[in-house]
Order: sequence, then C-alpha cells, then structure tokens
Amino acid sequence: RAMGQIADQIQVPANSLVVFNALNWKRSVLIETDLRKHEHLIDLSTGREIPAEVLWRKEGFTRARFIVPDIPAMGYKCLHFKLGDAEVPDQKQVSHQTTIENRFYRVQIDPQSGSIQSIFDKQLNREIVNESSAYRFGQYLYVTGGDGDTRIIHSDPGLPVPKLTIHAAHDGKYFGTTKTPWGDSIVLESSDVNTPLVRLEVLLFDREKKIELNYTMDKQYTAAKEGVYFAFPVAVTQPHFAFDLQQGWIDPSVDLMKGASAEWFTVQHWMAVHDQNLAVAIVPIDAPMATFGDIVRGTWPDKFSAKSSTLFSYTMNNYWNGNYQAGQSGELSFRYVLTSTNQFAPAAFTRLGWESMEPLEMNRVIPPDKVGNPARPLPESGASFLQVDGDDVVLTDWKLGENGKGTIVRLEEIGGSATEATIRIPRRQLRAATLCNAVEDDLHALEVQSNAVQVHLKPYEVVTLRLQTGDSKQ
Repeated sequence: RAMGQIADQIQVPANSLVVFNALNWKRSVLIETDLRKHEHLIDLSTGREIPAEVLWRKEGFTRARFIVPDIPAMGYKCLHFKLGDAEVPDQKQVSHQTTIENRFYRVQIDPQSGSIQSIFDKQLNREIVNESSAYRFGQYLYVTGGDGDTRIIHSDPGLPVPKLTIHAAHDGKYFGTTKTPWGDSIVLESSDVNTPLVRLEVLLFDREKKIELNYTMDKQYTAAKEGVYFAFPVAVTQPHFAFDLQQGWIDPSVDLMKGASAEWFTVQHWMAVHDQNLAVAIVPIDAPMATFGDIVRGTWPDKFSAKSSTLFSYTMNNYWNGNYQAGQSGELSFRYVLTSTNQFAPAAFTRLGWESMEPLEMNRVIPPDKVGNPARPLPESGASFLQVDGDDVVLTDWKLGENGKGTIVRLEEIGGSATEATIRIPRRQLRAATLCNAVEDDLHALEVQSNAVQVHLKPYEVVTLRLQTGDSKQ
C-alpha cells in the first residue's frame, strides 16, 4: 500500500518497476522479477538496458535476476519494462571447473560434500577456510541423539550428558558454474540423514567483496531428537568470536554475564571469528541462533571457551518439549552472506548485515495505475526522501509521530566512536527539529541551519528526533 502511494507520486509511465531502498546509503541490489514476452529492463536514470540473467522461461514469462545499481539512500529508482523485438537473451555460460574466481576470491568446491573446500582471499593473499577441519565450509550437519532425560535441555548435573552423533552431508553433486552479467552462480547438491536434498547456490559478485550461500533443503519429519547446523571453519590461529546485539557487539569469552548461555547465542546481524590478521564475518539472514567452536552438547559450561575456529549456524532442533510441533519438515531455505577483512571491523560487518537483511521494496506500475500518465511531483530518475550524513550512523526508523506532530527519526551509531550526524529532507523545508526520548517525549529544540539539523551520537547510542517541515507541497 505504501509503495503504491509512492509510485503514484512519481512521473513514471505504466509498465515500470519502482524499487525503494530503506537504508540511509546508496546501494546496488540483486533482485528477481518476471518479464512478459519481449520485455527488457531499462534504467530510467541512465536510459540504458539492465543486463539480466535468465533463470527460467514458462508460459510466456521469463524469470530474470539482475543488479539494480545505485539506488538512492532512503529513496527510489525506476525501471521500465520496454517491449523489444525478441526475448531477453539467455546467454548462460556453464563451466564445470571446480575452481572459480573473481577479483576478490578464488573458490574451490568439494563436490562430494556439496560444499566449499577452499576460499582464497586475493586482496589479503591468504586462505580463509580451515582445510584441516573435519567439515567443509558451508557443509550441512545433521545431529542425532539426545533422546530420553538428558542434559541436552536440562542443566541438572545429575542427568547424563547426551550421546550425540554428527552426520555430515555426503553423496554430493556439482551442477556447474554459470557466468552471469553480475557474477557467478555455483550450484551443488548433497544429502544427509532425514534430509534427502540439500541444494546450495554460491554467488560470487564482480563488484562486491562478498559471497552469498543460499540453501534449499528437503527435510523429512521425525520426532526423534535432532539438531541441524551449517559449519563454517575459518583459518585463524587464535580464534576470537564476536556477534552483534541490538546495540553494539560482544565477545562471549569476556562479555557474558554470570548465568548467561555460553553454549549457544542469538545473533542480530552478524557473527565473526578473527585473530590479528584475519576476520571472517557471516550474516545469517534466516537463522539467528549460532554456536562457536562446537555444536550444542548439553554441557552447560559456566564460561565460554572456543574448541575450534568454526562458526556454526544452529538452524533448528526439537530438543525442548515445548508447545510447538515435535518435528520439522518440508522445503526449508537458509541464506548467508560472508566477507573477510584483515582486521576485525564490526561497523563494516553491521552495514553488511543491514544490507543483507533489508530487502528492497518493489511495486510494478500497471496501466490502470497511470491512466493518461498525469503530472506528478517526483522524477522518474529517482530521488532520496531523507539524507543522513555521518560516519557509522544507521537510520533505524522514520515514522509519523505518535502525537501527530511531524515525523520521528531514530539513528544508531554502530562503530563504537562518538560522531556527528546531519539530517536533511531534500524535498521539504525543515522548519523545526527536537531531540526526544525513546517514547517521543520532547526534550529540547535543535538548531536548524541551511535546511539541515546536526546531532551528536555517543558510541552505540540511539537518538530519537522529531522533524517538522513547512507547508511546501514540493
């Protein structure tokens, strides 16, 4: 509904796609959409056609995947579905080489496990996968055991520690690597206990230093105790683990309060393992639970101690006798994004987490939406509605004020250093700005200069502002 209202105010013809970026920095995003027969995508900010990867054709439609470049911060961009003389060409180039590389990484796959054997960081000139680990990078793990009354769910020291068995995915198959207009798509499959199919698509990007791992699983039902993980062994010598919370990040070896869980953790945007020369961060988009160094074994340690340098995504279990289904089954999807740096960089990891977890909003403008293409105030070339300038500052919210006065902006500092942020509303006249508390009580007025307001943020602080504009209807 909101996207429909925004699209209605844009001077854009019918048969267009409006994409909206809710983050406060410009970004380029990989998306999918359907093209009707002979449709091509035109970037209305440049007039150039956007090259697209053809995923499939069916019943007169083409499913296309492509990068939308340079979407304005807290703003929109428009693409036009232009009719051509022929379909978008399917220019797949499929290779069955087991080593694939771009300017950032050289990846070697392991067909047998259906996962990754090696990732060499070309910029750092080093391997980032611990190849001596018992598991491959991104390998699916199915854990059996723990039935009966054991310590898998109870911390009672009088109960026995559960006897668990880890089953690593096997019988893998490599389907090849497809060269696309934006990078490479690597497809593998494997299987495991109660999981006849684990499909992994690995995406390498030509212009971004990141790797996406997208899993689709066919999971069978069982009421027997089970746990499911993905393993990410990293080549660091003295591992230090970290993960972010709502505000800031913690190292579980030093930052946990007494009585806190030291065996599994809840991740907000990213988890990482690092030493003095390498840091690898993973964004677990769909699975917020994680374990570090080992799987959950029901030992209930008082303190966290790393047994290895492996990050484990703890995707599911049925250990607890709670008020939910005793088994999990069906087609399940889990997505991950990773990057690597030469030093621990929590602010950069948090930005990657926001980018990975904040999808674009999209609205296709059809002919009934634009009868006669009436004049509208917003340009088809795209625009920003709100600008936030400042190092390591994230816009977490922009909403109408609860009391009906102006709009509420919330900003968070993510780098751990005090900073200044400048806020502008480009298409309106900023009349007044007020610092508020978290429940929107006004505290004191802020000075507005040159249609902008500046605010100070302490390390990891969240600030709340009320912005009030003039009566201009630009």
